[in-house]
Amino acid sequence: MHELSIVESLLDMCESQSLDARGGRRRITSVVVVVGCLSCVEPEALRFCFDGCKAGTQAEDATLDIELEAGVGQCEHCGARFEVTELHVPCACGAFDYAITGGEGLVLKVLEFEA
Repeated sequence: MHELSIVESLLDMCESQSLDARGGRRRITSVVVVVGCLSCVEPEALRFCFDGCKAGTQAEDATLDIELEAGVGQCEHCGARFEVTELHVPCACGAFDYAITGGEGLVLKVLEFEA
Protein backbone atom coordinates (compact mmCIF):
# COMPACT_ATOMS: atom_id res chain seq x y z
CA MET A 1 0.00 0.00 0.00
CA HIS A 2 1.98 3.01 -1.26
CA GLU A 3 -0.72 5.35 0.08
CA LEU A 4 0.92 5.05 3.51
CA SER A 5 4.20 6.56 2.30
CA ILE A 6 2.26 9.23 0.40
CA VAL A 7 0.38 10.21 3.57
CA GLU A 8 3.61 10.28 5.59
CA SER A 9 5.11 12.70 3.05
CA LEU A 10 1.89 14.73 2.96
CA LEU A 11 1.87 15.08 6.75
CA ASP A 12 5.55 16.10 6.69
CA MET A 13 4.66 18.88 4.22
CA CYS A 14 1.73 19.94 6.39
CA GLU A 15 3.93 20.05 9.50
CA SER A 16 6.53 22.18 7.75
CA GLN A 17 3.85 24.65 6.64
CA SER A 18 2.32 24.88 10.13
CA LEU A 19 5.11 27.09 11.50
CA ASP A 20 4.01 30.63 12.18
CA ALA A 21 6.15 33.79 11.96
CA ARG A 22 7.27 33.43 15.60
CA GLY A 23 8.35 29.81 15.22
CA GLY A 24 5.23 28.40 16.90
CA ARG A 25 2.98 25.80 15.37
CA ARG A 26 -0.55 26.33 14.09
CA ARG A 27 -3.17 23.57 14.23
CA ILE A 28 -4.28 22.35 10.81
CA THR A 29 -8.04 22.08 10.39
CA SER A 30 -8.39 20.98 6.77
CA VAL A 31 -6.24 19.40 4.06
CA VAL A 32 -7.39 19.31 0.43
CA VAL A 33 -5.61 17.17 -2.13
CA VAL A 34 -6.26 16.62 -5.83
CA VAL A 35 -5.82 13.01 -6.92
CA GLY A 36 -5.55 12.17 -10.60
CA CYS A 37 -7.69 9.26 -11.74
CA LEU A 38 -4.64 7.78 -13.47
CA SER A 39 -2.27 8.31 -10.52
CA CYS A 40 -2.65 4.77 -9.14
CA VAL A 41 -3.59 6.29 -5.78
CA GLU A 42 -6.71 4.83 -4.22
CA PRO A 43 -8.64 7.70 -2.58
CA GLU A 44 -10.21 5.58 0.16
CA ALA A 45 -6.86 4.01 1.05
CA LEU A 46 -5.38 7.53 1.18
CA ARG A 47 -8.16 8.63 3.55
CA PHE A 48 -7.70 5.52 5.73
CA CYS A 49 -3.96 6.11 6.03
CA PHE A 50 -4.45 9.82 6.74
CA ASP A 51 -6.87 9.06 9.56
CA GLY A 52 -4.45 6.49 10.99
CA CYS A 53 -1.30 8.61 10.75
CA LYS A 54 -2.43 12.10 11.77
CA ALA A 55 -2.43 11.43 15.54
CA GLY A 56 0.24 13.46 17.30
CA THR A 57 0.67 15.90 14.41
CA GLN A 58 -0.59 19.44 13.85
CA ALA A 59 -3.21 17.81 11.58
CA GLU A 60 -4.54 15.56 14.35
CA ASP A 61 -8.05 17.05 14.14
CA ALA A 62 -7.94 17.92 10.44
CA THR A 63 -10.30 16.66 7.78
CA LEU A 64 -8.99 15.36 4.47
CA ASP A 65 -10.92 16.39 1.37
CA ILE A 66 -10.07 14.60 -1.85
CA GLU A 67 -10.87 16.09 -5.24
CA LEU A 68 -10.61 13.77 -8.22
CA GLU A 69 -9.03 14.97 -11.45
CA ALA A 70 -10.01 13.30 -14.71
CA GLY A 71 -7.39 11.73 -16.91
CA VAL A 72 -6.75 13.61 -20.14
CA GLY A 73 -5.15 12.38 -23.32
CA GLN A 74 -4.15 14.05 -26.57
CA CYS A 75 -4.30 11.95 -29.72
CA GLU A 76 -1.09 11.86 -31.75
CA HIS A 77 -3.10 10.96 -34.85
CA CYS A 78 -5.93 13.53 -34.96
CA GLY A 79 -4.88 15.98 -32.22
CA ALA A 80 -8.10 15.59 -30.21
CA ARG A 81 -8.03 16.00 -26.43
CA PHE A 82 -10.27 13.54 -24.61
CA GLU A 83 -11.00 12.12 -21.18
CA VAL A 84 -9.09 8.94 -20.35
CA THR A 85 -10.75 6.80 -17.71
CA GLU A 86 -8.41 3.85 -18.15
CA LEU A 87 -5.32 3.14 -20.20
CA HIS A 88 -5.41 1.32 -23.52
CA VAL A 89 -8.72 2.82 -24.64
CA PRO A 90 -8.65 4.40 -28.11
CA CYS A 91 -9.39 7.96 -29.11
CA ALA A 92 -12.73 8.53 -30.85
CA CYS A 93 -10.84 8.37 -34.16
CA GLY A 94 -9.79 4.80 -33.30
CA ALA A 95 -6.10 5.51 -32.72
CA PHE A 96 -4.33 4.19 -29.64
CA ASP A 97 -1.52 6.69 -30.21
CA TYR A 98 -1.99 9.34 -27.53
CA ALA A 99 -0.10 11.08 -24.78
CA ILE A 100 -1.47 11.38 -21.27
CA THR A 101 -1.54 15.11 -20.48
CA GLY A 102 -3.42 15.17 -17.16
CA GLY A 103 -4.77 13.13 -14.31
CA GLU A 104 -1.59 11.38 -13.23
CA GLY A 105 -0.64 13.54 -10.26
CA LEU A 106 -1.37 14.12 -6.61
CA VAL A 107 -1.31 17.75 -5.46
CA LEU A 108 -1.62 19.35 -2.03
CA LYS A 109 -4.11 22.07 -2.96
CA VAL A 110 -5.19 23.73 0.30
CA LEU A 111 -4.13 23.79 3.94
CA GLU A 112 -6.42 25.54 6.40
CA PHE A 113 -5.25 26.50 9.87
CA GLU A 114 -6.99 27.28 13.13
CA ALA A 115 -7.50 31.02 13.61
